[in-house]
Amino acid sequence: TYKVAIVGTSNVPHWRKKDFIPVVNEAIDWGIQRFGRTHLTIVSGGAEGVDSIAEECCRERGIDFMAIKPEVEQWKDMFGKRGYRTRNTMIAKTVCKLYNFVQASSEEQGPKCKHCPGELHWRSAGCWTEETADKLGVEAIKVIVP
Repeated sequence: TYKVAIVGTSNVPHWRKKDFIPVVNEAIDWGIQRFGRTHLTIVSGGAEGVDSIAEECCRERGIDFMAIKPEVEQWKDMFGKRGYRTRNTMIAKTVCKLYNFVQASSEEQGPKCKHCPGELHWRSAGCWTEETADKLGVEAIKVIVP
């Protein structure tokens, strides 16, 4: 089975889901075309926002889905339990391709992501996961959703 990650912002207001669903489905379509329905697993972090949209799209389409969730709700590990950082690293190490979906920010708002200086989008730990995947040699694609 080939694993493709779909990660990104955990802050997708209900009224914005309609903008994210089509682009998440495009990433799933790429995986289906490349590997076939029966050889594809979509991997995500089990959070709100893009992660839950990816899970919902996979369920509706009958595509295998795997959530790698943190064991503690904080960036660093605690008492031997996996935090967000370790979870995000595990995602990057598990997949052959990663899509990172983030919300655009306007020229007036300016860049909002501490991981991506100068880029016009809101902060997302998905960008950290994208950077990690890139350092590991995994193809990583950022999609800025207007």
